[in-house]
Amino acid sequence: MFWKDKSVVSSMEKLPVEHPLDVKLDQIVGDSFKNADLHGTVDSVIYIMGLDALNEYSSLLGKPVKPGAAGENITVESLHESNVFVGDVFEIGEVQLVATAPRIPCGKVNYRFQHENAQQIMKALRRSGFYGKILKPGLIKNGDFLKKISECSQKVSIQEIYTSVVENRLPNSGLYQRLKDNPHFPKNYLPKFLE
Repeated sequence: MFWKDKSVVSSMEKLPVEHPLDVKLDQIVGDSFKNADLHGTVDSVIYIMGLDALNEYSSLLGKPVKPGAAGENITVESLHESNVFVGDVFEIGEVQLVATAPRIPCGKVNYRFQHENAQQIMKALRRSGFYGKILKPGLIKNGDFLKKISECSQKVSIQEIYTSVVENRLPNSGLYQRLKDNPHFPKNYLPKFLE
């Protein structure tokens, strides 16, 4: 991506495809992530975002934001991060996945949307989807619905984590310990979330 006389390498923009996505335990065939330490690990093979959040972001940004433009592999009609808990299990197409963590936007969002405040606007929105770990691989076709098939008993919502991280409250909250204790939350995310 090139903006303001600077080039940044990113795999953020995903384009819609007509063929089914072939989802493996450790990757989506044909997809890639530039920063493989946080994106595209076994804990974050899939990134899901709601079209409703994209539309709201587009309105705040003042420019169109199409499905896939924020880097998500899957765009669903409606998704609210306050109703997604770390450890919830979802099914979409043949695939089963467990919600692991929110996507926290980095500064590359500014380059992606060529907007000085794109990252801050997304952070203020408090909605940017979630990452998932694949439990059962398979195919996902265009039009498949995301449905929750089990809810985690440990109630740590994606939005609660997201808000705590972007407001720099994670180290001083009980949430930090709850995330350490949650078997579904990727422990390698904690140092990054504390930056």
